[in-house]
Amino acid sequence: MTGSDKSPSSRKAQPEAQADASADQDLIQFVDSLTDEKRLELIKVLEVSRIHTTFLGPLPHPDNFAQYASILPNAADRILSMAENEQKIRADGQAGMLANDRKRINGSIAIGLSLIAVAGLATWLGYTSIAVPLGLVGMISALIRFLTSWLNRA
Repeated sequence: MTGSDKSPSSRKAQPEAQADASADQDLIQFVDSLTDEKRLELIKVLEVSRIHTTFLGPLPHPDNFAQYASILPNAADRILSMAENEQKIRADGQAGMLANDRKRINGSIAIGLSLIAVAGLATWLGYTSIAVPLGLVGMISALIRFLTSWLNRA
């Protein structure tokens, strides 16, 4: 450090750097004073005590969230509104998928009942060779629909 560097930040950083260097020297002396066996124990303890954190989700980790706000004043609000919009889009998409599933299920029920009705008409007209397969297919589709709805409730 030169004599001309007298800014407040450099004066503040100098004692912190000296404290860090002093702490480093103390740690080195402590580790050097340990036996090899104690050093291995210390290494094992340090390895076990290492902490690994992960954060998953649509929002950043709360510590990072504050940093975004310090860089861009409205960043936190923008990130929250982005996450809310994404959640709304997903919910709307799932609602659309459920509506499609209901239409498909109702269509299959209508086809099954239509097959049973056609089988009844064919039986009434005397075409039993056609009526039996049509009726069986209609009843099997109705049975499958009943079983799947019953299993989904359980």
